[in-house]
Amino acid sequence: MFEVNAANAHLSFALQRVTKLEDLLTLRPEMEELFARLPNPNPYFSPEWLFSWWSEYGQGKDLLALIVRAEDERLSAYWPFIKVSGVGGAGLWPWVNNHSNYSDPVADQDLPGCVELLLDGYYGLLRDHHFVWAPFLRDTFWNRWLSPFLKDKPERRLERIPRDVPRAIFPDEDFDSYWESKQGYKSRKTFRYVERKLRERGEVRFEDYETEKEVRSHLGALCELESRGWKQQERVGLFSTQGARAFLFELLPALAAAGRLRLSFLYLDDLPIACELGLLGREFYGLHHLCYDEAYDCDSPGRQLLARNMRKCCEEGRRTFDFLPGANAYKTKLATEQSVVRELHLFRRSLSGFLTRKSIEGNVRKRKKQRLDQGIRTRADRNAEEVLRS
Repeated sequence: MFEVNAANAHLSFALQRVTKLEDLLTLRPEMEELFARLPNPNPYFSPEWLFSWWSEYGQGKDLLALIVRAEDERLSAYWPFIKVSGVGGAGLWPWVNNHSNYSDPVADQDLPGCVELLLDGYYGLLRDHHFVWAPFLRDTFWNRWLSPFLKDKPERRLERIPRDVPRAIFPDEDFDSYWESKQGYKSRKTFRYVERKLRERGEVRFEDYETEKEVRSHLGALCELESRGWKQQERVGLFSTQGARAFLFELLPALAAAGRLRLSFLYLDDLPIACELGLLGREFYGLHHLCYDEAYDCDSPGRQLLARNMRKCCEEGRRTFDFLPGANAYKTKLATEQSVVRELHLFRRSLSGFLTRKSIEGNVRKRKKQRLDQGIRTRADRNAEEVLRS
């Protein structure tokens, strides 16, 4: 056991490194219990996300997961990484790095000494690896824990803010007051107009699917709707990346079975014209994906579905509607507060660490120059354009 808080002798923890998949699989029930008891855990590090991702993307890779146990042997924190090759050695990336919006650990942050030991273990990873990368650390974790921890550390690091995170916080269940505070008279009038015009086209209805069977049976409709939207055509859609279809077809039903997913559709007659994929927490809703049929963009189907789902979340007592990273125009307009995610590369003080840092810095400058020279727009630019059209 590692004594963590000398002022409280009864508080002691054990830090473990898990490097075998079979060992981590045996911890899944405990990971589930920890995740379920926390008020606001990283939704992308739920057991469903982690093990579905590993099934598709983890084959042939080496894992390293940091585990913290309390004195009573209860699991108190976990932070999973995979080993990647680099200049002169190996580095570490977090799991779900290509499909997540957050990458901070799952930890009981109200348990004194728990996160401190986890961060000691995180820092200790540099003894065996020449860098550790965390792409999307939530600002709350950064400000409370990681930034103070790194303040006196001599290792070189790269820090940046890759994305803003807009959120809508509902103070009560009066959605109309919130909506009027965020939408001017002309915007509300236009919204009522597109609602009426869509109803004139045919029967309009909204449907939510939250059980495993319902979600599984509607994945085909989601794929088909994606193919009729601009995101798939520009390869920024839900299924655009390699392996995404197999991964999501395993993940989404599993999330629904755990009560952590809502798949919502807007139908015109029997044709789905918009779909929203939402992540469910205790008092949290995360807007993971929104798509619509390009043929109906004049009717703003995405906006209509979003507004309906925001009202539902407010009225069912979910106080936080997280738009997730990306300062798109519609997110900023509807948000009541703004946060950020932080990206961190931490490098070992060695020749390998130095060469890796120089390589990453060079790649960042090269990509930035290519975007400027070729006029390449970022995903945020395209998403903002999509929302303005809708």
